[in-house]
Amino acid sequence: MDTNHSSDSPYVGLQPFSAKDQKYFFGRERDIRIISSNLFAAPLTVLYGSSGVGKSSILQAGVVPVLRKSSRTVVVSFQRWPEKDPIQILKTECLNALRAAGCEGLQVDMSLPLDEFLFQAIEAFHGTILILLDQFEEYFLYHHETGNTFDAEFARAVNREDVEANFLIALREDSLSRLDRFRTRIPNLL
Repeated sequence: MDTNHSSDSPYVGLQPFSAKDQKYFFGRERDIRIISSNLFAAPLTVLYGSSGVGKSSILQAGVVPVLRKSSRTVVVSFQRWPEKDPIQILKTECLNALRAAGCEGLQVDMSLPLDEFLFQAIEAFHGTILILLDQFEEYFLYHHETGNTFDAEFARAVNREDVEANFLIALREDSLSRLDRFRTRIPNLL
């Protein structure tokens, strides 16, 4: 089955809309505004819904393009959960997004914990980083052990009030209970 679609066709089939499909993605403007506002207002936003309702589409073709228009804001969309060390890959993607936003020559120690890494990167950038963790149910699938490095570092980054980084977790509704794994580390998770 061919998963590529013509760039001038509005039908993407079963795959989610992406940023390049933005001109075909419409009718969810209110949802985009609400999600975008929540991302700026809260350190952690949880977006959940049934499989196939368009969570990834609204993020990629709706929210991300809107947020990227905000001044002094960097948006990182992360979905690489099968990787062995998602925290290092997330840091790399944050650096790449900051450099793409004009923060050339940024040097941050990659061995720092995520919260300290983000603190230093944001200090150099003088702005906000919004991190969208899409298809988060896959994190639980590939990293089912509790107490791993990502769990601890992610919770510290969410809880630090002096770090201008906000997070969004997008996951299927049937995986929502798995967030209990963070309940002791992130008190106001839901």
